[in-house]
Amino acid sequence: MSLAGGSVLLLGAGFTIAQNFGDARHGATLARHLCAECHAVAPGENSQNPAAPTFEAIATTRGMVGLALEAALQTTHREMPNIMLSSADRADIIAYVESLNTKK
Repeated sequence: MSLAGGSVLLLGAGFTIAQNFGDARHGATLARHLCAECHAVAPGENSQNPAAPTFEAIATTRGMVGLALEAALQTTHREMPNIMLSSADRADIIAYVESLNTKK
């Protein structure tokens, strides 16, 4: 195997590892407690706040993979309260959102 081929293999393995987030069941519980005031967190629900996308809509947005969700949850938004989450809680919420993507 060439050095370049090995690098691609290592980069690919790193990407796969980076995409493994937390516990979706715990994330669903957290979402119901922390996010449901504005967002619809369960499939088929409507958001309380019309400006807040449903978790299903977020999950099926093109390019909204775990790393994008991680960045979004760590970025302040005018419309969203600044909720401080531990990295484990963030990972669990991301796992839950990703579990809602039935288009994978």
